[in-house]
Amino acid sequence: VGDVRLMLKDLEGAEKAFRKALSIRLSAGAYDGIGQVLAEGNRVRTRQAIDYFRDALVRDPNYYEAYYHIAVAAWKLKDLDAKKAMDDIQKLTRDHEKKAEESIAKKTEEIMKL
Repeated sequence: VGDVRLMLKDLEGAEKAFRKALSIRLSAGAYDGIGQVLAEGNRVRTRQAIDYFRDALVRDPNYYEAYYHIAVAAWKLKDLDAKKAMDDIQKLTRDHEKKAEESIAKKTEEIMKL
């Protein structure tokens, strides 16, 4: 619900939906959603957004959307951390690609043994 409201630029409704989701379950997606809402605001709210994106990463260190949103928010603030955030995204992507390749190789090997 929060994502749809965010797409419709209903920021107040989106924030309420994400906060309700957080009250039910502390999920990376809900933290990231609140961060996206806050990032649409002024500099103070954008700085708060980065804290929510980081909370999302505490919940799920592989939640790559939060890395991206940190980079965008940092860029918006003209913050030098933007480059680090983009580097983190690239590293995470490479790590996922490597894990996927290893998993496929392992499954292929298992199938070949049959």
